Amino acid sequence: MDSSSPHGVWLKRLEAWQSDPGYSRLRAFLDSLCPLAIVTPGSGGADLPRGAVLLDEPDSELHLLRGGSESAAAPPADPSDPFGEIERQATERAWLDSLAGRTVILHGGGAESGVSSRGEIVFSEVGSVLDTRDLMMLTHPDTLDHKLEVWHEVVLGRGPAPEESAFWLFSILMGVANASDEGGPRYRYAQEALERFSEDSPWLTLLPATSSLEDRGAFAQQTVQIQSTDEEPVPFDLESIAEVLADEERGARYFPGYRARPEQITLMRSFFENLAGGGSLLIEGGTGVGKSLAYLAAAIPFAMARAEAGEREPVVISTRTKLLQDQLLEKDIAAAARMLGHSHLKALSIKGRANYVCERRLQDTLAAGSDLNLLAEDRMSYSSLLACARIRPGGEVGSLPGPFFRRRPLLRELIEGSVARRAEQCSREQCGHERRCPFGQRRQALGKADLIVANHDLLLRWPPDYPRFEHVIVDEAHELAGVADEVYA
Repeated sequence: MDSSSPHGVWLKRLEAWQSDPGYSRLRAFLDSLCPLAIVTPGSGGADLPRGAVLLDEPDSELHLLRGGSESAAAPPADPSDPFGEIERQATERAWLDSLAGRTVILHGGGAESGVSSRGEIVFSEVGSVLDTRDLMMLTHPDTLDHKLEVWHEVVLGRGPAPEESAFWLFSILMGVANASDEGGPRYRYAQEALERFSEDSPWLTLLPATSSLEDRGAFAQQTVQIQSTDEEPVPFDLESIAEVLADEERGARYFPGYRARPEQITLMRSFFENLAGGGSLLIEGGTGVGKSLAYLAAAIPFAMARAEAGEREPVVISTRTKLLQDQLLEKDIAAAARMLGHSHLKALSIKGRANYVCERRLQDTLAAGSDLNLLAEDRMSYSSLLACARIRPGGEVGSLPGPFFRRRPLLRELIEGSVARRAEQCSREQCGHERRCPFGQRRQALGKADLIVANHDLLLRWPPDYPRFEHVIVDEAHELAGVADEVYA
């Protein structure tokens, strides 16, 4: 068989996986569900799956059922082509027969998985369905959405390869099994969440046997994750920074499609001079200039130079929209820090207290999840809440993606009961005495930050026990006056 064909690629990958530390864990999980089909859904309106991995009985061989390309798997209906319709119906029948009576593991359903209502016909005779979105909400509640491609990247550290499209979902489950075998904290927290509220969940077989967390107060790293870089640290020097921004080859290593922009370098010079000399600066940049990188290129070396000099007051960046804040935290800050050679930058965000889990209120809310009369779906909502509280950085639950609530409607109510919006619900003094409090840990982390990303509302209400600052960059400044009217009304 051609090793470059989809089946050839599958056989090579399967042979390699069998020596992975988590393979026995995955096989135990799969064997318990036989007969089984792990179905990778189609996309772009495809009626039929990309492919499926089939397992007939425990300890038997894994088979790949390939769906082909979307166009081949689901040719568009054409009333003038009766033979095309016959072919479509035959393909649907073949899928239906292949999946009938099996436990199907599928990522989403209907429009969310890319399977059309007509394509769902192929699942009409399956034995039962396991939705991997439930597992994703437990192990990766800090992702931005439920897309299969996103999960593939965060679990395996790379985007899905087209030649492996028929077994993308199997690849992810293999990655989860390997990570569980290594005992990563997020997988141990997911195990704890399931064991506490959903102990009959089949997903437990795929996760660590026991959470065994020595410090149950240890949360995910508070600061922005910045990978190591081979670049030499750029000093807070105007010409050195300008030289980096003018280097298109260097920029492209961290920002795909990067090109040097004279206007961006001019903006950076203005930010540099203001940070170095003090005072106020009001500046406007046109669309496409790259304003965020312009001020980050000046602010990051400035913040690092201050830290090296023993000055602990952070540089604050304030935004109006969550979209811009997420872009800074998920992409721009880490990429700019690596480009500038400052992978040790400590950057984090801070929002209002209502965005973070209050440990005291969380425990009160979770106590209700021990009711044995709760439906299985509701118990999974409690598991999801606990996973979010333990895995999302700082226990930040104020910006959970919409798909989480569509999948688990009860989760919104549980979160509302687990945060402290007002001081009478949990004072700062009470919070300070609770070692495991996510919000308390986030507040403590502020004191070690070089760069803090906040929003305009919090900037204008800055609490007295937060770190003092002298330097603030207000992005989306045209919104600041309107926010001030609301804050000071």
